[in-house]
Amino acid sequence: MVDGRSASSLRQARFDKLASTGSAQAAQAAKATRGTNATQPDGRRNGDEFRGRDTGSEFQTRVETGMILPIKDDNPTRRAPVLTVGILLLNVGVFLYSIALGSIGFDVFTLRMGLIPFEVAHGVDAISPTPIPLYLTFLTAMFMHGGWMHLGGNMLYLWIFGKNVEDTLGRLRFLLFYVFCGVAAALGHVLSDPDSTIPMVGASGAIAGILGAYLARFPGARVHVFVFLLFFIQIVRVPALLVLGVWFIIQLVNASADSGGVGGGVAWYAHIGGFIAGYLVMCRHTRRFSRV
Repeated sequence: MVDGRSASSLRQARFDKLASTGSAQAAQAAKATRGTNATQPDGRRNGDEFRGRDTGSEFQTRVETGMILPIKDDNPTRRAPVLTVGILLLNVGVFLYSIALGSIGFDVFTLRMGLIPFEVAHGVDAISPTPIPLYLTFLTAMFMHGGWMHLGGNMLYLWIFGKNVEDTLGRLRFLLFYVFCGVAAALGHVLSDPDSTIPMVGASGAIAGILGAYLARFPGARVHVFVFLLFFIQIVRVPALLVLGVWFIIQLVNASADSGGVGGGVAWYAHIGGFIAGYLVMCRHTRRFSRV
């Protein structure tokens, strides 16, 4: 709890503070959920106010007037990626359910089931009524998405890099690894902006963990990358070290450039936290089994 205040007084105080400091978007979101019946928040799902997602493809790397986008790798697996496919289908299913709720329903669903940093940082369900235990939003948020491009970008990277990480760790370890990286990523975002009242949604933190693990285990694996730079359009094969290393550097640069580590609707510190967690876990796993 914060200062021992009730949830209702906390909502009012939080709204007054946000309004007085001119944080219009967050104030509208807080005001919309002060009562027992949540109403439509100020933001639309195609806007920038739902943090933890990009307004375009989550993971495509843009370079000034161009684009670099991985499309597949040359790294066969020994067994079927059952869990990778299962996680992919679960993400798609949750997104289809959310858009079936309609525009207002989509926004209310996002507010109630997404992870709101202010709430988890202070342990109070003060912004939007959550029908589940508050800290379970660490889990629910990582299966929600803000739009088709957000979902598509995340699932593309999950499919390209998740198969080999699952193959390396084994199915049960992979599932635990995925959740662990998603939670680590969410904590990174909360620590970077603990007073944010804007919900974070998206699988990108957990998938960033997969990218870190892939880099640790398969730095030399060849990745097919679609490159569009001005008039140059080509598919090239480059080492995973280059693709994922550049991706991580871009996250660091954007996080340092954006106030609070959030810009364009993307929670950069979630990506950074998930990537580091995944990299360290895979390094430990590799050292452990290399001694056996």
